[in-house]
Amino acid sequence: MFERLDDWPSIHQFRNQSPPTNEDDLFSWIHMVHIPGPFEQTISDGFDRLIRHHRATNQRWLAVSGASHMGKTQAVTNILIERAMQKPEQWRTRSGEGVLSTPYVYVVAASNQEARGLLATISKACGLPDAGTEQELKQRLAEMLPRLGTRLVVVDDAHMFRRRNDAASRVTDGLRKILEIPVPFAFVGVDLHSSALLYRSSRNNDTAHQLERRHFPISLEPLDRRRDVVAAAELAHNFRKRMAAVTGLDIADALRDAEALAVVLHRSQGRPGSFLNVLKQAVIEAIAENDGVLTAGRLVAEAHRAPLGPLMEGD
Repeated sequence: MFERLDDWPSIHQFRNQSPPTNEDDLFSWIHMVHIPGPFEQTISDGFDRLIRHHRATNQRWLAVSGASHMGKTQAVTNILIERAMQKPEQWRTRSGEGVLSTPYVYVVAASNQEARGLLATISKACGLPDAGTEQELKQRLAEMLPRLGTRLVVVDDAHMFRRRNDAASRVTDGLRKILEIPVPFAFVGVDLHSSALLYRSSRNNDTAHQLERRHFPISLEPLDRRRDVVAAAELAHNFRKRMAAVTGLDIADALRDAEALAVVLHRSQGRPGSFLNVLKQAVIEAIAENDGVLTAGRLVAEAHRAPLGPLMEGD
């Protein structure tokens, strides 16, 4: 959904509108509504730092790495959509020469992605031809992205760039060449040090070493269920404030219950994305089955019902 750049205005409008009255639309709204998480400001600051320092030939890039279900995609896409919608009248409008104004580009890496495929995906997202060799695509984007006013390209699921051994450098070589395009790139994914972007090879002159020296790292760690209870409570508070606009919803006491929130944090392994999903699922079930009333007990039950994978060590 987020890769369709022309959909961003409607996504922004849907997220920020009053809650729908139709139940199915309301459930969609609850799932789609954005709740600021603990990493959003860190990632936003990282984007700004990258844009400031990507100058001349230094080819700096940003790596946002963290476990699955940390809320990376939600944070990244919200930052980009909010920035794009600061001037909605200029978003994706055509200039006199026919190019689409696209200050921010968001694409998702495919399985076993290689550089040429990524370049083609970016080209297609920007309304540019996606045919040609890797070098032809790179040259076209190097020429056209500045004309589109592109300030940042974000590549999600960047762990899909895989490198299987020290000798397999073709993917890494292609990624390094992409950095020659005169706009900054941010790569977001799970454990990027296992990807072709930051693979630690034993070869002295390996391309990955060049990529590593040029990157700004942001590493997202799960919330600790003992030390970070305040951050979890703030996340629940932000969610509760957003849900206050839903007529007839009674969830405040449950989302202030410290013991219930501790269980949700524990069951979600401290991953903010999973934590919020439990809250959203619990509220939807409360609307569907209990006239909008959510108790602490029902919240805990939803936390135990959620398919969150194996618990943390020591459980």
